[in-house]
Amino acid sequence: MIKKFAFLLPGVAAFVLAGAPMLSVQAQAPSGGTPRTERRMGNKLNLSDTQKAQMKQIRESAKSQMRAVLTADQQARLDAAGQQKGKRGEVMQSLNLSDDQKARIRSIMQTSRQQMDALLTAEQRALRDQMKNNRRGGQRQSYWGSQRRV
Repeated sequence: MIKKFAFLLPGVAAFVLAGAPMLSVQAQAPSGGTPRTERRMGNKLNLSDTQKAQMKQIRESAKSQMRAVLTADQQARLDAAGQQKGKRGEVMQSLNLSDDQKARIRSIMQTSRQQMDALLTAEQRALRDQMKNNRRGGQRQSYWGSQRRV
């Protein structure tokens, strides 16, 4: 059963850890989440100020929803790991998420991605897809080692 959801762990870790350990940095950075990622995405996709603000709101909402799924102990471990800048996959495995937690986090992530995607124009979506394919080389390794077209 763990192998079935193992492919989700890096994505969940990236999403949760991108903002969770940055809580103190958010007070300093006017953009909210991870400033480097937001700057890069905003510059390459030419996001309007309105789009940037709406995406920030979606990310913050998703982050708080995902943290609400975690127990107090899991939140403490996540915060401690964020301070140490450990490997995200290892951090997520150390949280020992239940199947229900994984499903709820997956649902939150999917909803937030859909909301952010809806904010983009057709041209911005095409550019984002092109950047994804360039970054992945058009193919991605699945968890079991076979390649699949993205």
